[in-house]
Amino acid sequence: GAARIIFGTAAVERPALAGEAIARFGGERVACGIDVKEGKAAVRGWTDARGPAPARLATTLAGEGVEWLVVTAVAKDGTLEGFDLDLLRQVSEAAPQAKVIASGGAGDLSHLRALATAGIGGLAGAIAGTALYEGRFGVGEGQQALSC
Repeated sequence: GAARIIFGTAAVERPALAGEAIARFGGERVACGIDVKEGKAAVRGWTDARGPAPARLATTLAGEGVEWLVVTAVAKDGTLEGFDLDLLRQVSEAAPQAKVIASGGAGDLSHLRALATAGIGGLAGAIAGTALYEGRFGVGEGQQALSC
């Protein structure tokens, strides 16, 4: 079975749904995605960016008991240009008890090291899809860079 489910649009439009899932399955099994486009939470496959500001959404989700947040800077996704560290800091400060997984922009090991040393509270990991797909570094190298 699955270890964790990630809510996207549903968590933005109905945050209480995440709370209901947590009550049923536990906080370790529920994560919520905060996909950010033009300073707002984006939904429906990033086509609609009229949601709340990411920090506000993080606070709301934390109030529902959400312990895991996957934060994606849509403009950085697939660019290999580095993470949006300011966005990640804003979200982690708004929900200090949450574990944050960074997404959008990983291009090389220096980006992972910068993420690891950026002072982002609750940083629990990073998604590096394009970089891994293109063979820019391996999983073990990425894990080592994040643990610096």
